[in-house]
Amino acid sequence: KLAVCDDPYCTNANLQVVDSAGNVGVNNDLTLDNNGRPVISYYDATNQQLKLAQCNNLNCTAPNLTVVDNIDNPGI
Repeated sequence: KLAVCDDPYCTNANLQVVDSAGNVGVNNDLTLDNNGRPVISYYDATNQQLKLAQCNNLNCTAPNLTVVDNIDNPGI
């Protein structure tokens, strides 16, 4: 899940599910692209894949999910 906050204290976080297929979200890392949209890398333990979620908007309501690596269990 990604918490999208409207204020610096995140008093009313809007939680967005980025990927819900299996055991996902392990070893995640987050950065922002040039437009301030979240870009999240994470490990999908179910499929043994390293994935990248690129948010299409600031709320990340429909991210593009890409398999970056799936050879030889890249998350270990």
